Amino acid sequence: MGVPVGACRALACVMVASGAAVVRFRSSGGGIVGHGVLVDEEHVVTCAHVVNAALGRPPRSAEDATGQVVRLEFPLLAQLAALAPERRARVDVWAEPGTAFDGVDVAGLTLVGEARPIGATPMPLAHDDRTEGDVLLFGPVEGRPGGWVLAQLRPLVKQFRQQIDQRAHGVHMAQPRYSGTPVLDPRTESVLGILVAVATRRDDADVYAIPVTSLVAAWPAAFAPLPVSPYKGLEAFGRDDAPLFFGRDAMTDELVSAVDARGLVPVVGASGAGKSSLVQAGLVPRLAAGHTDWLFVLVRPRLRLETALAAGFARAAGSSENVPLSELEAWQARIGSIGLSAAGDLLLAATGADRLLLVIDQFEETVDDSSAPHGLLDGLAELAACERSDTVAVLTLREDAFGRFFVLPGRFGEALRRTAVALRGWRQMSSTLRSCGLPDSAA
Repeated sequence: MGVPVGACRALACVMVASGAAVVRFRSSGGGIVGHGVLVDEEHVVTCAHVVNAALGRPPRSAEDATGQVVRLEFPLLAQLAALAPERRARVDVWAEPGTAFDGVDVAGLTLVGEARPIGATPMPLAHDDRTEGDVLLFGPVEGRPGGWVLAQLRPLVKQFRQQIDQRAHGVHMAQPRYSGTPVLDPRTESVLGILVAVATRRDDADVYAIPVTSLVAAWPAAFAPLPVSPYKGLEAFGRDDAPLFFGRDAMTDELVSAVDARGLVPVVGASGAGKSSLVQAGLVPRLAAGHTDWLFVLVRPRLRLETALAAGFARAAGSSENVPLSELEAWQARIGSIGLSAAGDLLLAATGADRLLLVIDQFEETVDDSSAPHGLLDGLAELAACERSDTVAVLTLREDAFGRFFVLPGRFGEALRRTAVALRGWRQMSSTLRSCGLPDSAA
């Protein structure tokens, strides 16, 4: 079975951006005894048994190695392994190896003398452990000092160990002497742990890692990750980002009032003005903190709005993330036959919540002139006619797509014009909105 295209892209990205942070340890005789990873400008984490081997001691020796100096090299910075840049590092933290499954087995080192080599970009530690999902392991590759292999996280098997299932099946599986190599999250390029043990049978794809929380606990002064940055760049703020979301209290107040007064609240503004952030990090947390028991359904449909809505309703009713086809078809049929408002009532009855907030983000990407789901648009228009509906639909809509909804058949265009809230961010409200007669809301 081939590796998925998305995984291949992530693999290539990580190999270019992060592989140079991998370090390699040798014994006094020159043999490779293990690896580690540079996690910031000067600190390296590896296994204690790797340091033992580099010092010429038995791998499971309990003798404290704090203060010892070892040599390490950066193999991926060289065209040939023999030319890998070398550095010296002092052992500042030592947690004895114990057995392969019972000891902490963590060593923290600080580069001494020369700084890290140019090009050795550190790989930061992740903020939390993960128990599932794709990861990348560093392993042997013929003709090169190492490369990445796709693997699957499994739950913790003991306090200090996490099982990982490799998928390479002989392509370049992690092997002995690769202890200390990073377990990498391909999405964030952060370290989720380090490899500590591999299966000895050639047909066994299981390996074991020390999770990141154990690494941090061993040396919190050096390994504790930096706080999450409050600056999201071009990404939208989500519900969990509410403590970091400032400066839109007046607009949030206006949306709360609109949601309380009518069943359709389109939020219209320029691209990048903060529509999604205002709804997800402003409106939703404000409603959740109130006295009404709200049920929230957030959808970002990319192809068929009907399918996305049905999936959102099914998950809110208790279905799994991968909604079974039978449940998806059942909710799609309900919404199509009785309308959004009545389907919302069914969902509220099933969950016991008081009111339903349906958020359709980036609404302009789901509907165009040729494939508009007119039944759903009519359902949204019906919600707009309700003075206070138990089901409320909030749409985020780019202003440059606002006008084309007016020419669609049915009542939706007029409902949109009558209920829309214009958002003015750091840009001035464009002539498109002013020509439609929308009120100018405070930023």
